[in-house]
Amino acid sequence: MKHIIAFFLIGFLSICPLNTKAQSPFKVYFTYEKCAKNRDFSFVFHDGENVIPAKAIKTDNGYIVTGKLRTQYSYIEILEKKDSLSSYCQRYVISNVPAKIQYVSCDSSSKESYWSDVKLSNAEDWKGYAKDMHESLNDEYESLFKLYRNLSMAHEKEDLMNIEKAQQKLLEKQLSYIKNHLDNYSSLFFLRDIIDQKQDLESGQYLDIFRRFANETQNSNEGKLLLKTILTKQSRFVSKPAVGRNAPNLEAKDINGSIVRLKDFHNKYVLVAFWATWCAPCVKEIPELLQIRAKYDVKKLDIISISLDEDRKKHSAFIKNKKLDWIHILSTKTIISDYYINGIPEMILVDPDGKIVYLSVGNNLDELRNILSLHL
Repeated sequence: MKHIIAFFLIGFLSICPLNTKAQSPFKVYFTYEKCAKNRDFSFVFHDGENVIPAKAIKTDNGYIVTGKLRTQYSYIEILEKKDSLSSYCQRYVISNVPAKIQYVSCDSSSKESYWSDVKLSNAEDWKGYAKDMHESLNDEYESLFKLYRNLSMAHEKEDLMNIEKAQQKLLEKQLSYIKNHLDNYSSLFFLRDIIDQKQDLESGQYLDIFRRFANETQNSNEGKLLLKTILTKQSRFVSKPAVGRNAPNLEAKDINGSIVRLKDFHNKYVLVAFWATWCAPCVKEIPELLQIRAKYDVKKLDIISISLDEDRKKHSAFIKNKKLDWIHILSTKTIISDYYINGIPEMILVDPDGKIVYLSVGNNLDELRNILSLHL
């Protein structure tokens, strides 16, 4: 299947670039053995520009999954939920040719997916497609996973710094691999995956790497869409929230249904805190927020907590239990995008003129205390 895909890609790039606005439908027939009756499945796919949910119609022992691609080849991800705490994701390369993916031979002893065999037709396992890259980066992946597994609240700040260093090392090796394999079409997909995970692009290195691909690759439908994404995210960096800049517009309903507009908070400071009940470092900051609320008059300082929680009941119960007596909003895609939220906790202090005077991702409360003492 890999060689067939490679052959068609070369032909596609050489003679038949698609209109980047055109969309071609795909269909995947996904089936699984009855041993999976207690598993929940969901599906997303990359349409060439974004990762979006696929339409899935349930059948007796599977789903018919459909969507529209802006490219001739892309991937579908099958998310398999084991329970509330664990899930497994598998990616498959697909095209506009109807495909079949069949999960067979269950293995209940597996710690990940409990499928010991998968049968494919007109689809390819991404692991095989990306095998060479993952093998070359195995040490970096293992090092990063180990740091995550050993993350300790007692040494949280140090551990998070080590994770950040490991992530940067992995990124450097990923980009190095891509630059050394520009003749491999899958490298374009790898570059796209890296860029998809970023809200904005501060560095011009991604555009530089893209420009190193062959002209046929750059001018392909996949290439044109990736270039559009790169240029868009580079321009977004200019408007990224930062100290000294105006805070992005914020307008949303709070958990009580009232409209909250950041511009309406005249003559006072506003502390905007992004968090979630499932985020341990976020929960750790709550006593500090309670102290801030008790110390400063609401006429001088307001707090807006914006939660990434999806479980509304759990979120409401947590607020009530902890007696968090300030404004609470459930985040939206617009808020996350406008504020460039890549990680939580994140706190932003906005002055009465609407300018950002403090911004920090992670636990850096000493600086926040000093700034509040200075201004209030």
